[in-house]
Amino acid sequence: MRTLDRYLLREGLKVLVLALTVLTSVYILVSLLDNVGRFLQAGARFGDVALYHLLIIPKSLPWVTPVSVLLACILSLGTLSRHNEVLAMRMGHWSTLRIAAPLLVLAVAVCGGLWAVTEWLAPRTTALALDLSEARLGKASKYRRTRENDIWYRAGEEMLLHIGILQAREGMLREVTVFRLTPAFALVERVDAPVARWEGGGWVLEEATVRRFAGGRLVRVETGARYPLALREGPADFARIEKDPAEMGFQELRRHIRRLLASGANVRRVLADLHAKPALAVLPLLMGLIGVAAALRVGRRGPMVSLAACILVAGLYWLAFSFSLSLGRGEVLAPWLAAWLPNVAFGTAGLAALLRSR
Repeated sequence: MRTLDRYLLREGLKVLVLALTVLTSVYILVSLLDNVGRFLQAGARFGDVALYHLLIIPKSLPWVTPVSVLLACILSLGTLSRHNEVLAMRMGHWSTLRIAAPLLVLAVAVCGGLWAVTEWLAPRTTALALDLSEARLGKASKYRRTRENDIWYRAGEEMLLHIGILQAREGMLREVTVFRLTPAFALVERVDAPVARWEGGGWVLEEATVRRFAGGRLVRVETGARYPLALREGPADFARIEKDPAEMGFQELRRHIRRLLASGANVRRVLADLHAKPALAVLPLLMGLIGVAAALRVGRRGPMVSLAACILVAGLYWLAFSFSLSLGRGEVLAPWLAAWLPNVAFGTAGLAALLRSR
């Protein structure tokens, strides 16, 4: 590696670390303002609050890292441009792509690191943060989640629910088993149903198999019944504990989709989120490409212009990505197209702008 390559990498890395630190701090500050009242009311210690916000840092990285790479490319290369160092490189017969190469290599390395974080680290630390929050808020949780994302839910003293797949936003619970118990925790009734639907203010189990017990023995079985479930919790209550696709890794979400398919659910909405994960993982490279092109065009006009360009590009991308993904979830676009279309559009524009830079 040439000395000039190391110099470009070092300048880009310094701004990248600074941008990541600032943006992550802003994310933590916003979260702290949202949650500090709950922690103080529960009497949580300072160490618990600090640990909670430390654990949610990996969750924030998919959102702050691409913008940090964009800032790193625009500000570092823009500074070199204002000091005529880019002009000196061109006089040394370095092409635009050759100048951009070290920063783009840095962006590729960030893509790999971001994929590792979102696939392995973030789901685990987010779960630990949720457990810590529940414990320090002093509330006994009514549910427990297994490694397969099944939900065990305690509905009062005499009812226990097992929910295989939670689709609260659609008003559905899948692979449901209801256990009715005596105060002594003896089984009185077990109800198994493939689907529970929210109908007119209450849950109804469809095609239920009802088994009744007495003295620990099975005494009667009924099949194919519609079984009204006396449960105070509605879809909004279960939506609070439903795991969002953004909180799952790629492989975890793919396993979840397979279970949905096996249960006969419509997976079109979730497929868009699945394709969005690799699309977002390569976003730092895309932002690096756009950042280099923007720096070579506006870098000599001052840092405020560079910063404004960064905010404009980031805002336009997230607007386009959110709109395109909503079209994929609404079955207007194919899920893969909805996830990758903004990347293709912005990547093509960034590459064209880079090649036209002189």
